[in-house]
Amino acid sequence: MFIGRGEARDAAHFERKLLRHPQAQSSHAVEAMDFSEKRLTYIPSLSSNTLIYKGMLSADQIESM
Repeated sequence: MFIGRGEARDAAHFERKLLRHPQAQSSHAVEAMDFSEKRLTYIPSLSSNTLIYKGMLSADQIESM
């Protein structure tokens, strides 16, 4: 899913708008779409500055500190 900046004044204003946008609203928008993989969709965060990747690792893939 891509969210355009639209009429946001600048990047900081756009970021604030994203932070106020509830994740539930995005989840409902995905549910309303017609594609077979929507049950696999997960929205971890809305930010124009930070990319969050949700992955699953096994214990042996994590180096000991």
